[in-house]
Amino acid sequence: MDFSVYRGKIKLLRIVGALLAGVAAAGSVGGVLNLLIRLEVIPLDKIYGFVIGFGAGAFVFLAAYALLRMPSKKLARKLDNDFSLSERVQTTLEYDGREEAIYELQREDTKRVLADIDPKKLGLRGISIYIVCAVLGASMLICSFFFKKPDPIEEKPVDPPFALTEIQEAALVELIEYVNASGMDTPYRDDVASALSLLLSELKAADVMSERDSSLASALQKIYKSTDDSSFTLELAEELYGRDNESMKALAKALNYYSYTAGEEWESFADELALMRIAFIHPDVLSGSPDFEKMSEQTKALIASAASEAAVAMTRAGIPSGDPLAIILSTLFEKDASSFAALASSDLGYEALQESLDLAFASIDTELFDELLNNKTNTDTGEYAMKRLAAIFSYPCPSFERPRLRDQSAGGAAGGSDSESGGGQGAIGSGTVFGSSDLVLDPNTDEYVEYGTIISRYYEIVFGKLESDAYTEEEKAAMEKYFDILYGTAKDEKGA
Repeated sequence: MDFSVYRGKIKLLRIVGALLAGVAAAGSVGGVLNLLIRLEVIPLDKIYGFVIGFGAGAFVFLAAYALLRMPSKKLARKLDNDFSLSERVQTTLEYDGREEAIYELQREDTKRVLADIDPKKLGLRGISIYIVCAVLGASMLICSFFFKKPDPIEEKPVDPPFALTEIQEAALVELIEYVNASGMDTPYRDDVASALSLLLSELKAADVMSERDSSLASALQKIYKSTDDSSFTLELAEELYGRDNESMKALAKALNYYSYTAGEEWESFADELALMRIAFIHPDVLSGSPDFEKMSEQTKALIASAASEAAVAMTRAGIPSGDPLAIILSTLFEKDASSFAALASSDLGYEALQESLDLAFASIDTELFDELLNNKTNTDTGEYAMKRLAAIFSYPCPSFERPRLRDQSAGGAAGGSDSESGGGQGAIGSGTVFGSSDLVLDPNTDEYVEYGTIISRYYEIVFGKLESDAYTEEEKAAMEKYFDILYGTAKDEKGA
């Protein structure tokens, strides 16, 4: 019996059913994976979701294709059942090889009945379920593309309320009074006090913390700028130290009031200034037969170099020419008749050159120290105002700059004066006769006194520390030899 027409229709239905099952599986699996990947529930790339979904669809297609296979007997039974043929097709199929007349009649009857049946009416049981599943799977896949991980909800920061307390107001008023009563120079003192007064007004009107913080930041910025503008010492010290000149390095350390020992500010300053002075003592004073002419020329070269380096450093530091610190240093290095520039071009011998250096240093040490203390007052006042503000309102305090001087020293241990040490070696005695009796201005008293009076005071400060650890043994030996030559105890050596 020929079932070819019905077999073709059943095969087509088998393929369609398997495809629908595969689509349902691929859409369901791929859709679920794509959704999980897009929601970042599983850490996979999107391509893997499609590959796995396709694999699942292919597997289900093959499985459904195998399960939907329909043998001849099953097809005969389906035809009998679907078209109510009273088992004609099954009986004909069972006796298909028999030649008897009755079986021929059976076959002819079955062909006649089947001829009246349209193959298109042959269907696959449950095909609607396959269609529904395929539609649902495809829908899942399509819908998965409309989902993505929601963006995190950014919570708007809550701006806490703020109200200036009585204690904070009283502390701020006290700080304003402190600044007004301080020794900080004008206009910087007025600028700092004005910034604090404006801050007080703004804080009284502030309702939330953001307004408080904005006002504090603005006030701290203004105070910081006024404090920075009130002193050029930091910039000048860094520039001097960077000139790679030993005398300038010593001067930079002397100017660095940030490193002064509390209560020993003068000692800290004087120790470093003394080291600067020592830089101009020629090492040949330790030799048995010094060549004073050569020593004089080489010392003048050192002096000229120091004057030049100081001028460059002051220019690079941006210190105004009218700044008191600039005026004092210009007096030492450039403008005064006994300045470094004048000494470098003079015809003085070594001994007279050293005496002139002594006078130059002695003439500015007190004035320079006073100006440094004045700058220190400016800096301390401004920095205290900023630290106090930060403490009152628990607000971050700005970091303060400090000179970046390597191998920086806060000053050696101060030794006793001549009276305490029994008279330092090489110190000036009462019987000393100086080479000049000219009157010079004493910066401490603003009176004209003899040269020896100022030099005695200067060396009492500088060389009264010979028994301390302030200087190296080589430096001490150089100073002692210098004194011997300068004050006549080695006249034979210098040929005088």
